[in-house]
Amino acid sequence: MNSTLFNGVAGILTHQVGLDVTSNNIANANTVGYRGNEAHFKSMLSKNMGILNANSPLNNDYNHGTTTASTAIITRPGTIKASTGEFDVAMNGRGWFVVGTQKDGNYDVKNPIGQNLDQKNFYTRDGSFGRDSDGYLVNNSGYYLYGINLGKIGADGVFNASNDYDADIAGLTGSQLEPIQIPEDLYFRPNITTTLSMGFNLNRTENSKGIDEAFADIDGTIDYDAIFEQNMNAFTSGSDPIDVKVNKTFTMNVDTPNPDYDPNQPAGDDNPEFITENFTFTYGGEDEFGFNTLGELRDLVNQHSGLTLDLQRKDDGMLDGCGLVLKNETDADIKVAIGGRLGDVLGFKNVDRTFEPIEENDSSSEITGKSVIGSSLGVPTNGFSQRIFDDQGNVYTIQNQFYLKQASNGEGTDEIWEVKTSIMTADGKSYLSDNYTQSELKFSNGNVVDAPDVTVPFLTGDLTMNLGGADGRTSTSFAGNASELRKVEQDGIAAGRLSEVTITEQGFINLTFSNGASEIMGRVGTVAFVNDQGLQKVGNNMFALDAKIINGEIGIVSGPPIMGWDEENATLKFASMRHKYLEYSNVDIAEALTNLIVFQRGYSFNAKAFTTGDELIKEAIGLKR
Repeated sequence: MNSTLFNGVAGILTHQVGLDVTSNNIANANTVGYRGNEAHFKSMLSKNMGILNANSPLNNDYNHGTTTASTAIITRPGTIKASTGEFDVAMNGRGWFVVGTQKDGNYDVKNPIGQNLDQKNFYTRDGSFGRDSDGYLVNNSGYYLYGINLGKIGADGVFNASNDYDADIAGLTGSQLEPIQIPEDLYFRPNITTTLSMGFNLNRTENSKGIDEAFADIDGTIDYDAIFEQNMNAFTSGSDPIDVKVNKTFTMNVDTPNPDYDPNQPAGDDNPEFITENFTFTYGGEDEFGFNTLGELRDLVNQHSGLTLDLQRKDDGMLDGCGLVLKNETDADIKVAIGGRLGDVLGFKNVDRTFEPIEENDSSSEITGKSVIGSSLGVPTNGFSQRIFDDQGNVYTIQNQFYLKQASNGEGTDEIWEVKTSIMTADGKSYLSDNYTQSELKFSNGNVVDAPDVTVPFLTGDLTMNLGGADGRTSTSFAGNASELRKVEQDGIAAGRLSEVTITEQGFINLTFSNGASEIMGRVGTVAFVNDQGLQKVGNNMFALDAKIINGEIGIVSGPPIMGWDEENATLKFASMRHKYLEYSNVDIAEALTNLIVFQRGYSFNAKAFTTGDELIKEAIGLKR
């Protein structure tokens, strides 16, 4: 009878714990980061009844009462919902955030015993963080969020960029954690541009400029020698490229006076007034009539006809447009007929006339009348501009103009582009140098094969530029693709202010500034445990390490904390982060309400057992009467 009373009381007390745990779960059904609990029971005592029927093969022991075995943590994930908090973050997977009470504290994941107890570090799934008055990330209880700080934020509120992603990642593999501080008014220090890389495509068929622009220096001075040294396959006639693989011949039929001509005799085959010589000049030819450059063609025309192939000029000798001109600068008339595919393309189609000599006193209009004006010559061109910066963050513009110097003929000949580089003030009104910095790019089958570093004077120093590519995007010269600037890399940047904080799936904290710069400043600290059930509940959605003597030695019941990221590549091992999301309670309401009914019924059953035992005692007392 006494056992009946004892068992009933034990059952009542134990089921009360179940009711308390379940009602607490229901109360926290919408609590951010809450980890529900499960009440587990066990029998309390046992009684050996071996003296009864000792020969029986059945065990005669029985238990007395029940008690709480544990209130285990429910480890299943909670519901993740979007949030508006700037620093809210949800953990999707296993693990815990690390928080602490001291803003100047530090926490070594690999050595938590001692320092953790002294500094009062705790673990939580509640990712609702905000900034305090000093810019530290704290939870709703004012506890500081711990993580890895790469040390880029100075005490003066200046962010010092590393521009070294690999070094940043290496720094995020460590075990030393400290409170994360991100000032609101964070200033990004500007940096002067000393290196610049560009990757692009140049299409020789898209754009062209006249030779008056293509061969002009900054001050407008024309480099006439360069014009005549230009390969013929790198010119355009009008705006169309000269395809010298098709238009490769320039023919001349030259009539020269017959020194043996007898004016007293009838002109005829036996007494010709003129002797006609036929010449065919071939682009790429290897004999005496072959040529490659405009200057070589000019020399052949002059040598074999006496005519001058020149550029159209004004009285002062300066260019008058971009056209070619054929004129007679000898003392006698010259009768010439011009043909060939190249002759036609250069604007001399159907020319068959006598060229009168240019007199010294001829006006420009008279010279024009005695000459033949050909097509306007141009050069395929492209250009890209990029902003660069001085050490104060002031903006300048570096301009690269590309002019085709030699087109590929498809037979192993490289395509060569001349590059004219200049730096201008941001308003585009003045150059920093009196001359272009000139260089060359070579392409083979559309791919860059020679792009040496170019040193460009910039303020009091030099800028090193490479036009062969940037960030894995190699420069090309494919005529089938549009001319475009694909990638730019430089070490210069303007000043900026913090504009956005983002937390990546790997827990990296990225800071984005008004100047477009974005860099990692640290990471959110996370740890995992072998035995989450060994963590001690301390309230406020937080847990602590529980150090006990285990087998005669002090040990951590949960096991020591395990770093949440890989020490080789800094990637998270047990979970991923979701910025601007929160993980809510992992309590299943349907399950909790079911448990509530079960525990309530269990409580009632044990109360009935208690009253039954009480009635039995009353019956026993009544027997004495």
